[in-house]
Amino acid sequence: MPYKLELYKKYKNHVRGFSHKDFEEYFSEYFSKIGNTALLTRDEYYTYTIKIAIYSEKLGLLYKDRKEEAQKSKEDWFSKKYSDYLSSRTPKTDAP
Repeated sequence: MPYKLELYKKYKNHVRGFSHKDFEEYFSEYFSKIGNTALLTRDEYYTYTIKIAIYSEKLGLLYKDRKEEAQKSKEDWFSKKYSDYLSSRTPKTDAP
């Protein structure tokens, strides 16, 4: 089974139990960590992104009028790649 799906199944029920406050704290923690000088491990990165995707899905279940928006958000978070994160962290140098 693909790694992201394993994480999804592992955390689905846990994240659906998040309150809005819990999610806001988790979301802020994610952005704090990716802005930090230390790199996230592959496991840390995917755990954050998949949990955020699950919460997006939860919002679509709670607010039927936002279902499409929530589904798009879930797909966006689910599609994030660790290699892209690493590339964004590599200092860019201009060649002469």
